[in-house]
Amino acid sequence: EFDLGQVLETMYELGMTEEPWTDPKNDKQAMESPEAGNWLDGLFEEYDNFFKRRAWKIKDRDPNQETFRSRNVYKRKTHAVTKDWRCRVRNCIQGFPMIKGIHYENSYAATPLAESVRLVLAKSLYMLAKLGKTNWIVADAFDVTAAFLNSLLPTKVFIELPFYFLEYCAERGIACRPDQVIEVANSQYGMPESARLWEKLFVEILTEKGGCELVQCKSDPCIFYKHDKKGNLIALFISYIDDAVIGGTPAMVKKIKDHVSSRVEIVDIGKMDTHLSIGYELKWDSQGPYFECSMQDYVNKMVQRAEEIIGEPLKDHPTPGY
Repeated sequence: EFDLGQVLETMYELGMTEEPWTDPKNDKQAMESPEAGNWLDGLFEEYDNFFKRRAWKIKDRDPNQETFRSRNVYKRKTHAVTKDWRCRVRNCIQGFPMIKGIHYENSYAATPLAESVRLVLAKSLYMLAKLGKTNWIVADAFDVTAAFLNSLLPTKVFIELPFYFLEYCAERGIACRPDQVIEVANSQYGMPESARLWEKLFVEILTEKGGCELVQCKSDPCIFYKHDKKGNLIALFISYIDDAVIGGTPAMVKKIKDHVSSRVEIVDIGKMDTHLSIGYELKWDSQGPYFECSMQDYVNKMVQRAEEIIGEPLKDHPTPGY
């Protein structure tokens, strides 16, 4: 995925477009935009996510109970698999008033070092050269849908009814009064500890007995691996918040995906061709397999979509090297 709104805003600031084309900054802009219907569909889809995972419960208001507010964030993005454009909405709790030690305990969540990612991919390429294409999958990927909503909150948190929520409840047949509030049962975007709670749950899923039984790396907690009983490497795993890259034997890659999908909802992307906006193309030469990395496709897609929106060719755009 990439953030088209931010790209278009930057293009305008650089003088590459004559008009500013940005994502809606608030609910009013979204509902008054030409894409209002698409934004509303995205908003309802987001609210569906909370009820599907039992993350929200409608409760009567307790005058002595502290409540927080939330806001909707609107972003045009591409789907990880279909590459189709969509109007995506995230309801985020305004967690800045939350106090450490009262509303949460810790907010740190790890992300893999760039050196670790390169090392794991290099090792996976080595295993591909050693075992062959039929015995080793060099890099498969999947994305966890609404990852943060899967982990339970250790404390009770209440929020005011968000924008257009009463209309949503009427559409879905959910009983709700304007004077009620929402009890947040699972972690949510905007809360200081959301990423940490999800990371803890994801590690549990990946390492639990009877499941994947991966081993967490001690030097980088976002890297996992597994050996068989003979000591042969059979799996490598990179965790990047809600994204994952797997290298391993076909049987082990399938086992990991099946186990994770039994606990949380995932989008199986299959062969990794992009990660963090960098394109990866698997190639071979006389020395073996290697990845050719580029951001050319990323730039081309941004330019093409921007020209469709503004209705004119861009004056100039960068062409990154390899």
